[in-house]
Amino acid sequence: MIAEDDQESNDYLSLFLDKKCQQVLSAYDGQEAWRLYEEYMPDLIFTDIEMPKLDGLKLIEKIRQHDQTTPIVILSAYSDIQYLLQAIPLQLEEYILKPITFDKIDSFLKKMNTKEIKKHSTKVVINKAKKTFYDYASKTARMGEHNIPLTNLEITLLELLLDNQREIVSYSEIEEILYGTALNNRNPIKCLVKNLRAKIPTMTIRSIPKIGYSLS
Repeated sequence: MIAEDDQESNDYLSLFLDKKCQQVLSAYDGQEAWRLYEEYMPDLIFTDIEMPKLDGLKLIEKIRQHDQTTPIVILSAYSDIQYLLQAIPLQLEEYILKPITFDKIDSFLKKMNTKEIKKHSTKVVINKAKKTFYDYASKTARMGEHNIPLTNLEITLLELLLDNQREIVSYSEIEEILYGTALNNRNPIKCLVKNLRAKIPTMTIRSIPKIGYSLS
């Protein structure tokens, strides 16, 4: 995602990133950038500092309240120490000074090798319409602006269902992965599923009688 109020600069960067990324989102003010972030949870964010409605530093602060893993790059004409100091706690991936050139962006992308990008690209959509996501890196589920507290067993079961989305996960597979052995009864699994349904009501877990569960 690119958050840059100068249309020429935004279009310039978008043109370059379009050749490198699956999808490029463009925002021309901070509030629009926040809306796009909430809706799409992008894997990489480039943002200017000075923007209307919500400046870049405030935008990053809002993002970091819920998300500490998505790489964020500041694009700015400011090399002033004041801005650099404000940016330090925001866990930035890079601070690139304007004017922005293809060489600067290309150099940055090369620095973020494939393994590093993969490590950060860990968010999956549970329900786009209801803005519900799960982040494998931070082991957190999020609905709207709220993080959903999950136990370790709930996280393991959720990841198992997400890894096999639209497929049936058998009771025996759940028992093996969650408990390492077959259970005498399935009540613990049913209880976990019930808790997940209650905590993430925007997610549909289907019960397959006598077989297991499926995330649709």
